[in-house]
Amino acid sequence: MDIPTIGVAKSILVGKHQPVPPEKGQWVPLVHQQEVIGAALRSRINVKPLYISLGHKISLETAIAYVQSCLIKYRLPEPTRLADKLSKL
Repeated sequence: MDIPTIGVAKSILVGKHQPVPPEKGQWVPLVHQQEVIGAALRSRINVKPLYISLGHKISLETAIAYVQSCLIKYRLPEPTRLADKLSKL
């Protein structure tokens, strides 16, 4: 389809990162084999970070901005939260 994509996860699959500051919106690079593969993003104050993967045809900074624009009042961005909720029905 050749359209931009973003990956968002609640847990880390691969890579390591430095501690993420506790404030909402703070992020640190997620690194695997000395390459930045994404980011650990704090979506709310003092909650576990989300893991943003480098997608297709989109920069990491833009992916983080899109995810942050979808954060309403929960830890997960609204599209991911709704998909997770529907998957459990």
